[in-house]
Amino acid sequence: MAAAANAYTGAPILMMVGGNDTLPVAKAESYLAYTQASGHPAPIELVTYAGAVHGWTVPSLGAAREYPDLASTRNCPFALVTPRSGLVLLVAGREHPFDDGSWEACILDSIGYVIGYDEAVRVQSTTTAIAFLKRHLLR
Repeated sequence: MAAAANAYTGAPILMMVGGNDTLPVAKAESYLAYTQASGHPAPIELVTYAGAVHGWTVPSLGAAREYPDLASTRNCPFALVTPRSGLVLLVAGREHPFDDGSWEACILDSIGYVIGYDEAVRVQSTTTAIAFLKRHLLR
């Protein structure tokens, strides 16, 4: 979502990412910096679990392993939906027109990633989520 007045409901959001997840921490931090700079900060609390990979809460995944054929957007800029321009890309903190060719290229550059269960991170992230909910729902 593009940062703008009334872009967010005001409800707090907890975003948990792994340090080795399909959404790079720097990319999430870049989006939050963009919203701060806009004067319309997103109500997002970002928590990072160092070394965690995508799928850490899914026991059926088993130990972390690489899936070489899966695509992600980890090497792509954030895609934002804006009220005036529709779909745009967030590049270096600024909105740029969406380009199908560059989007396809960054997807092709993002093939393969690691997914796996991590009991310790699952426990830690569950505890974090419960604390977040208590902090915001029990006011």
